[in-house]
Amino acid sequence: MAKVKVVAWVAVGIVAFAVLVVPRFPRTHLAHWTLPDGYEVSADTTELTILVTVDGCHDGGGAERFITEPRVTYSPEAVSIEVGIKDYYMDGCAGYFGGTPVDVQLDEPVGDRALTGSAG
Repeated sequence: MAKVKVVAWVAVGIVAFAVLVVPRFPRTHLAHWTLPDGYEVSADTTELTILVTVDGCHDGGGAERFITEPRVTYSPEAVSIEVGIKDYYMDGCAGYFGGTPVDVQLDEPVGDRALTGSAG
């Protein structure tokens, strides 16, 4: 009988951990981003501003804290920018933050390469 009680309490502890703790750890996924309307990117561009879309369930604070540092990769054909969004699945959804500006510093000019990434 004692083994059954121990097993039952362990099961209760696992369920409580899964419900109360695990959803609070952030997960990251790629964000959708765009350039602001009318934003000009030239061959000499080494700094630009992108608008990052943040949506989903979180605890209602400002969108900036959910955005990861941009990761820029370079190839002969493209300059690729990826930005992540940290998800904190809390109780309830606080809404949608569209177009949060993020400044991106490039190590080399865009040149004649395509600007790509998670812009959809």
